[in-house]
Amino acid sequence: MNKLDNPTRDSYLMENARPLETMSSILISSSKYLNSARLREALAQEALKRNGPDLPSTYCLPELAQAINACENYEENLAAIKRERALKPEFAKWLDERFFSNYTADAIKDCGPGTLGAVVYKFMMTSGMDIGFQYQGEPVQDDLHYYQLRSSQSHDIEHLVTGFEPNPYGENALIFFKAYTEGKYFSPEVAAINGRQILTATGANIIKDCLHYPAIIPHLFEGMAHGINMAKRAKKLFLYAKWEEYWDVQMADVREEFGLYDAPEHGAWDWTEALRLDYEPNFGSK
Repeated sequence: MNKLDNPTRDSYLMENARPLETMSSILISSSKYLNSARLREALAQEALKRNGPDLPSTYCLPELAQAINACENYEENLAAIKRERALKPEFAKWLDERFFSNYTADAIKDCGPGTLGAVVYKFMMTSGMDIGFQYQGEPVQDDLHYYQLRSSQSHDIEHLVTGFEPNPYGENALIFFKAYTEGKYFSPEVAAINGRQILTATGANIIKDCLHYPAIIPHLFEGMAHGINMAKRAKKLFLYAKWEEYWDVQMADVREEFGLYDAPEHGAWDWTEALRLDYEPNFGSK
């Protein structure tokens, strides 16, 4: 027995119970997620790996998302969206419009100082990121497909509007901001459609940090709390925002309209990125 094992604790938690036995020759449980070998592998990979210079930290996330999607009952989720549209006229109108953004640098390059457009333009020019990467014009199949595509299309703009920039602190703050606001607005069945992917990936990252990067843990919790506290005071749901209508509006006024208070200063939490590095950032660069 490992010296760190605690038999007294283990006996208390297990209550001398025994798992059910079956005649099955393969792993089987009451959880469709546990029964998925693909999801077990993807979740373990994301939760247990270290970060390295060979791959981006987000490299395993598509496989994790796809593994969760493979477990989903599409028809049940589509039915949940149908019930929600019957309860919320604003949601039904949004679904029927099927609006998509087309974010281009040319559209905002002349926006005045301090406006949302100017902030987004600077982000596009300095980060090199494609802020429209979540949607590349694929045909929309139905209301559920539109809900999933559109609800993530403006992710990078949401980072900028909240001040929760794309660093470990900001990512957690924004995730919990949206989980709280959408969890309060939608039924649990609809909120969980996106939440299962996002919060499962977040949970895997927390496990990874606990195992490999414990110095970042307090700051992740600070980010979560910051995001939830901002969400409690928010006046509008991001889902319905057409950010193009705010390009020429001062960022301070945008935040006031949406009720986004206590936004961190630009760059305030960039240093949290280094807490997840096992290597020099430029190691192996071309």
